[in-house]
Amino acid sequence: MKTNVDILLVTHAKAFGGAERHTLQLLAKLSESNIKFGFLYCGDGLDSKIPHYIPSACLHKVNAKVKNCNAKDFSTWYAKIGKFKARAIVIIKPSYFAFDALFILLTKAIGSFVITIEHSLPIKRPTLEYFGIFPKVGLWRIKDEATRLIHSIATDKTISVSEIGKKQLITHTYLKRKDIAVCENGICFEEWQYDEEQATHFYLRHNIDKRAYVFGCIGHLFPIKAFDLAIDAFSLLKQEYRDRCYLCIVGSGPEHSRLNKLIQKNNLTNVLLIDHQTEMLPVYSAIDTMLITSKSESAPLTLLEGIACGCNIIASDTGNCEKVLNTLGAGTIVKSRAPDDWTIAIEKSLDKSIMAEGRRQPVNAIFRKKYSLAHTIDRFISCISHTNG
Repeated sequence: MKTNVDILLVTHAKAFGGAERHTLQLLAKLSESNIKFGFLYCGDGLDSKIPHYIPSACLHKVNAKVKNCNAKDFSTWYAKIGKFKARAIVIIKPSYFAFDALFILLTKAIGSFVITIEHSLPIKRPTLEYFGIFPKVGLWRIKDEATRLIHSIATDKTISVSEIGKKQLITHTYLKRKDIAVCENGICFEEWQYDEEQATHFYLRHNIDKRAYVFGCIGHLFPIKAFDLAIDAFSLLKQEYRDRCYLCIVGSGPEHSRLNKLIQKNNLTNVLLIDHQTEMLPVYSAIDTMLITSKSESAPLTLLEGIACGCNIIASDTGNCEKVLNTLGAGTIVKSRAPDDWTIAIEKSLDKSIMAEGRRQPVNAIFRKKYSLAHTIDRFISCISHTNG
């Protein structure tokens, strides 16, 4: 017998990051509402992370893949999704191609209405090259376009977490403007407040001089995060600046070994690779300035969490970073990917810290209202609930 729900949420969590934290916030809010929901997930990222107050009857871990699926994976998902009768199926995508195109088609075949939540920017279409006046279109290009087309036609509604995400979806997929809604990320400001005691504990655990100025990078150690840019920038610091600061790169992932070799190659004793932390408040409280070096982001939660804890921000020109900093009225956007330009921004930040009375950046009321969790999650639920299913 099928379980009747208003919405069935499906996601894949390889690790625990911003998209996963946002998903748990969404589940918590749904638990408080009259909306009946089910939640199917695979991967290890949410293991032991789901709060006890979210009803366990709603939660189901699926031992099957959503990417590079085989017949067994499809069969497993078909059976799991088929146990629910939902007005809408909501696929939460940490990245645009995190799910096979055929998986999206499968959910469309089972459910009457499919919504995707896009937490990242879609991969840009490759530039079309020409042979004389004739375009070079190989099988790889046809396959790429076919994948984008299937993702688009199998989706009835898409929710992007930023305006720039919506623009990129219109440009690099077959989605129509009218089918894309924007619901920006938000955070609970009460949970993210600077804590001097926790910052002190972090300094002690990692042998950091409390008098030093701390820069930080937070996130999965993936190439797209470009934490090597921060290391290269630190390697170019004048000695007078280098002696006064640390760089803490907090996270885990496949780039760990390469980043460690880069640190050793440049003999950077003030750059620390720190494994992913279960509790992030001590990390944000210890960091004076966050470096967001990503090549591509839509709406990074780390940006909002860092700001809420009073961190200064130096960010690349990606996603909604510039828009967020304009609302805050502070922070620095570095439009270049050259390490020396980041070095200049870091040195300026250190110069400002000498003149500043305190290290923490205050958060204005307009910013708090715009990016409050209650406001943004309510909009997400409204977008999800008002379907044609």
